Amino acid sequence: AVSYNNESAVTEDDQAVTDAAAFTNTYAPGAAILYGSENLTVTKNLNRDWIADDPATADVNEKDSFTFTLTTDDEATRQAIEAQTVILPEATSIVVDTDTVNSEGAHQASFGEITFTEAGTYVFTIAEEGESHDGLTYDKEVRHVTVEVTDNTDGTMTARVTGVTPAAGLTFTNVYKPE
Repeated sequence: AVSYNNESAVTEDDQAVTDAAAFTNTYAPGAAILYGSENLTVTKNLNRDWIADDPATADVNEKDSFTFTLTTDDEATRQAIEAQTVILPEATSIVVDTDTVNSEGAHQASFGEITFTEAGTYVFTIAEEGESHDGLTYDKEVRHVTVEVTDNTDGTMTARVTGVTPAAGLTFTNVYKPE
């Protein structure tokens, strides 16, 4: 005689089966990664020359330096972060300064990668920190980044940016007017 012990089955329904072997198939796709270097690069523009540290002076904080933060924009994304189905980069703050210049001469910095373990739509904000000073007006318009995470039904997921508002994208422009 054949006997079946399904006490360790995953579901209660399968545990209750006594006259056959019970099997429960599960499906869990791998995480999707949104790479910051490809999708979350901030560009900083000034309408004047950038000021670098002057090694001849004792003032080490006189160079232009601008800080940007990555946060959530909606309750669903906030809850996903709390549940750890969305994992933000270790650093949610980046600095663009006179040292962060790419090969084309643009002042840029990128956030790290965001990991998603569930499909869905997620909304983030990127904002410039700090206050206007000494004739320099900061770009205070918050950028909204929408990310769509899709289950490819083959064990993988894909994360892609489907929108950035406003139209300036992730370019922030500060305006200098002498006082």
